[in-house]
Amino acid sequence: MKILFLGITLFFTQFLTAQTGAKKFISATDNKFAYIGRFNFSNIKQPAFMYSGSAIKTVFSGTSVEMEMKDDSLRNYFTIIIDDSVFKLKTDKPSGIYLLAKNLTNKKHTLQIIRRTEWHGGDNHFVGLHLDATANLFKPIINKRSIEFIGDSYTCGYGNEGASKEEHFTYETENSYLSYGAITARALQAEYIGICRSGIGMYQGYVGIQHSPCPTSIMK
Repeated sequence: MKILFLGITLFFTQFLTAQTGAKKFISATDNKFAYIGRFNFSNIKQPAFMYSGSAIKTVFSGTSVEMEMKDDSLRNYFTIIIDDSVFKLKTDKPSGIYLLAKNLTNKKHTLQIIRRTEWHGGDNHFVGLHLDATANLFKPIINKRSIEFIGDSYTCGYGNEGASKEEHFTYETENSYLSYGAITARALQAEYIGICRSGIGMYQGYVGIQHSPCPTSIMK
């Protein structure tokens, strides 16, 4: 009788969870997130994407995934890759939750969150993921080697999705995922790290001599 009672209780718990749409929150501090490229970990609970191509990788189970992120300028775009599906996402909320996928097959799925836009687009702080209540996070497979590219607008992917060379720059047409460095790294099965800023030079950039802080590359 006790076994039957426990079975009924478990069934109704799972039923109510499904009906209410309850979610499980996974904080950005979870060690199953791999941060690849340059991030600012001053606030370890909300790491900030630094340069174009900075990426987060992980693996999750379940049928849906939502991303929680803060954006201080509302101008930035991200490449989101779930399994073999690739799409563009604009972070248009100062602090919000973005639905990345739903109605997935209930199994493990790979996830990549890659910043398309460069540093002057403002700061994006990753807060974490919201998964199905019974789902879990798993460590992703990371390539054994990495390649760091240092450069200016070409490395950033400045305007590489523009209609023509005469078109004025917008953040929507900048795509670090399709920059020469990122494509090369993927072709060589390496993790991509980009240190890039449009208009900058080794000594003198587009608007004269420039000096800016250059934080350490971080991958964990």
